[in-house]
Amino acid sequence: MLYRKIKILHFVFIFLYVEGNTAENECGIQYNINRIIDGTITDLREFPWMALLIYQTAKGPGLACGGVLVNQKFVLTAAHCVTGNSAKKIGNLIAVRLGEYDTRTNPDCDENPIDEDCAASHVDIYVDSIYFHPNYTAKSSSRYNDIALVKLQTAVTYSKDLQPICLPSVSSEGLWINPGSELHISGWGQTETRESGSFVKLKAKVPVVNRQKCNTPYSAKGIVIGDLQLCAGGGTTDTCKGDSGGPLMFEDNSNLTDPRWYAVGVTSFGAEPCATKDVPAIYTKITPYLEWINSIITL
Repeated sequence: MLYRKIKILHFVFIFLYVEGNTAENECGIQYNINRIIDGTITDLREFPWMALLIYQTAKGPGLACGGVLVNQKFVLTAAHCVTGNSAKKIGNLIAVRLGEYDTRTNPDCDENPIDEDCAASHVDIYVDSIYFHPNYTAKSSSRYNDIALVKLQTAVTYSKDLQPICLPSVSSEGLWINPGSELHISGWGQTETRESGSFVKLKAKVPVVNRQKCNTPYSAKGIVIGDLQLCAGGGTTDTCKGDSGGPLMFEDNSNLTDPRWYAVGVTSFGAEPCATKDVPAIYTKITPYLEWINSIITL
């Protein structure tokens, strides 16, 4: 589907400042989602925590990596999107886009001709500071500790179009870490029909793969998947170019009246070409980094 190599989408944009809302809102909630939707394209307001990173490049501002909003001032992404050779090839990270659905339009509207529904305009917020994990080594092919946080200059006001995703607890791992468990991916990355990335936010489901099976195709390249990483996919669906930093998600619907979404992984790297059979994508597992994350997002 959707990779970790970074393709840049160039565009013209206007920065909008967002006034902060000091009220604490709940996380992982979606509003007005039409469940009868194509299995590839998201609904207009699906995954309202999704973010796109904006870089200043030689050709002007461009969209590249993804991420997720975790509170009013922080976006979680991959370290390789903000430091090292990958980041240098893109440009300087200058802002984060939130509330995006279709990068061609603003505001975005659904395609129902009878009762058209439009989301609020997306917002581009300047970056205040960047924190990548201190143990991340950009030159490592295994990309251990590939996780980062981006602090926004102004706080986000939550709405039905802009919501934070929940962070998991270590005690919740039994719900989603077992091989075969179904997790979700989303982003604007490369598809079979559009190599430069999708204009519209996409989604897919991927199964968790055990680490031993996951290591088999990577060991020939000298890559060892560690216990701080997650493997998922390996079929016809995968994250792809442009999806770096985006989330691996779990939907906890044990309470049918109050389902919640959790970010359990950050897209790191994977097979080339994307969706190579029996070669899962690799994600940084979030739970081992909760203490580090919480020490920063409370700043």
